[in-house]
Amino acid sequence: MKFAAGIAASALSMVSVAAHAGRLQSFDYPGAQPSCGIGISSIGTVVGNNFTLTAPTDFFTWRDGHFTTLSPSLPAGMVSMSGINRHGVVAGSVTTVSSSFVFQSTGFTLHGTTVTPVTLPGAFSVAARGINDSGLIVGTYQMSQGGPTLGFVTDGKRTTTLDAGTGTTLPVAIDASGGSVVGMTQATDPAAGTVTFAGFLYRDHKFTAIAYPGATTTFVYGLSRPDVVYGTYFAGSGTNAVEHGFIYRRGTYKSFDVAGASATQVGGANASGQFTGCYTDAKGTHGFVFTP
Repeated sequence: MKFAAGIAASALSMVSVAAHAGRLQSFDYPGAQPSCGIGISSIGTVVGNNFTLTAPTDFFTWRDGHFTTLSPSLPAGMVSMSGINRHGVVAGSVTTVSSSFVFQSTGFTLHGTTVTPVTLPGAFSVAARGINDSGLIVGTYQMSQGGPTLGFVTDGKRTTTLDAGTGTTLPVAIDASGGSVVGMTQATDPAAGTVTFAGFLYRDHKFTAIAYPGATTTFVYGLSRPDVVYGTYFAGSGTNAVEHGFIYRRGTYKSFDVAGASATQVGGANASGQFTGCYTDAKGTHGFVFTP
């Protein structure tokens, strides 16, 4: 079943929110910098990574100060793990690049050490991005090399396609009821040589644009209640661009920065309104969980 729709605009207003409005827990993966939270389950377990240019990325879960390293047996390639549910099931993908620069992804779920492929009939490439407590998975797929990148929601038996009509639709999270999906769209202008990203909320068969007012780029990474969306935006351009977190609800945007940080990224949220991400200060880049 395919829902293709144009992106509807939202009313815009801005309100600031300070980190001291709730509880901020910071974490650093042992022996590694930088660290970042990517997704958070409904019981507060974070899936995250440390990322460097000189060493392989390590993926881990974190909860209340305790780390568990994720070391599944996976094919060689670029690994991504970006969603986790209350049962500890992680959604991810492995992407390979051929000598002719053809990118192909294989989706999977990880529970403990058990890896289960996420496949769609006839698809050339599949990437799993998010998973809810009921086991509904969202992600992206291509039916052919070079074909459009579309979103999907699947329970393993039935699959719904999400197509925002921009050429690339990138769902990343789904709420507990399965009725709301958030993610990003990518539009390319070959004449201008530009690529534009914007966030979206998909609900009731309708796409609503999520674009932080005045931002050069907006990325959406999570949601809590069906109409509360979390993400990251960039203010400024080029080397002067600064990264901030934000929360969106019913047309209102709230900026979020960790106190004293030079940059803040929000990477995921759960049904309780907790969210995770990372921030950069004079000592490096650290993961965090914020509880309102």
